[in-house]
Amino acid sequence: MQLSPGSWPCGECQCDENDIGLQQWKIPGVLESTRKCLRKMVTEHSWYLLELHRHYLQGNLAVAGGVTDQPGAYLDAMNIITEWQAHGSSGDS
Repeated sequence: MQLSPGSWPCGECQCDENDIGLQQWKIPGVLESTRKCLRKMVTEHSWYLLELHRHYLQGNLAVAGGVTDQPGAYLDAMNIITEWQAHGSSGDS
């Protein structure tokens, strides 16, 4: 699973937002086979959370203090990203 925006070089490809020209993406149980450009479906806020996740894995939290001091939405997002990365790296994708 590629997490970097550089993995999808927008402006260098020939796709438009609704059709990349081939059936390329499928996430079983989540996203059926699609021709949509996934890079354009990821919001700026999602890229921000993915970047925060790298810091989270290194033990750097978003808010000063411990785990119980963190916003619930932040912890939920970090848990979701961790689960998806583990799922994606297990060969089940």
